[in-house]
Amino acid sequence: MWWWRRVEQLRHGRNDLRRREWLVKRTLFNALGRGRELQVEHCAHSCVITLPPWENPGRRWLRDMLRSRLYGRSRTMPHRKLITRLQSVAGLSQQDQVRLTRMPYKIKTLENGDYLLREGDRPTHSTVVMSGFLSRQRVISDRNQISSFYIPGDMPDLHSLHLPLMDHELCSVGSSTVASVPHAYFRDVMSESPGLTQAFWRETVIHAAIYREWVENLGARRALGRIAHLLCELATRLELVELLDNDSFDLPFTQQNVADACGLSVVHVNRTVQELRNEGLIEWEHGSVRLRDRTALEEVAEFSGYYLHALETARSPSVKARLPEKQNRA
Repeated sequence: MWWWRRVEQLRHGRNDLRRREWLVKRTLFNALGRGRELQVEHCAHSCVITLPPWENPGRRWLRDMLRSRLYGRSRTMPHRKLITRLQSVAGLSQQDQVRLTRMPYKIKTLENGDYLLREGDRPTHSTVVMSGFLSRQRVISDRNQISSFYIPGDMPDLHSLHLPLMDHELCSVGSSTVASVPHAYFRDVMSESPGLTQAFWRETVIHAAIYREWVENLGARRALGRIAHLLCELATRLELVELLDNDSFDLPFTQQNVADACGLSVVHVNRTVQELRNEGLIEWEHGSVRLRDRTALEEVAEFSGYYLHALETARSPSVKARLPEKQNRA
């Protein structure tokens, strides 16, 4: 099929962005007869393609296959990581999972340091992280302070449904891919489903618990404990969305990112990471971290995953095992 070969050509980026937009519309119009409903937007390094939410099962299958070809298998279907995340903390009915598979979205690719939202913005969409990391940050007294990291499956601006003005910035740490979903969709789907309303509310409350833990981490722990706690938390959160491989995970953070998150200088971060390495607790090379002795690292960090409030499922045995002793007795 000529149009399928054209989609392959588009996927591999053999045309400049303006040419690419024209080819996308022409290709899908000829293939599906729905080209006039496509939305194509430009950003610095890519074009954003929005396919319509077709109701016909055959067309939905073809739409999803085209998305997979255009964006690559690992970057398609943002509902998958979102469902995995919500299943780990709230549980979803089959009907609610189907509702999420139908959500409309626009995919955006961000490079390191690109801003998704700036302080003072009034977003009309909420974001699902598909790959990579985002940070929530603000510049305070000439110093950048990171107050949260967001991983695949997270929705860093879900609160914008009710708090329309952004009081912080969302920035990509390394390369990342996100999907923007209209607020109107979330309002409609939550009015239809009490289960999804409860799941999103629980997710918001859990992120508030993570924020409280960060405040305590900065206020009460020394540098070694702060960085160890950050690594333990990221490993546990990535484990819940099936992105932890044998206690190893990709981490594109620079020492400046860690310094901004832990309230330390870059020099202090460098010394502390070296200490963790010398103690045989971690390996951190070329954007990849391996926890060599996870139990010992958690002892250094005084880490317990109870504040992440994960459900006790097959995906979270390590979280259950690391609950405080008094919590297990209860």
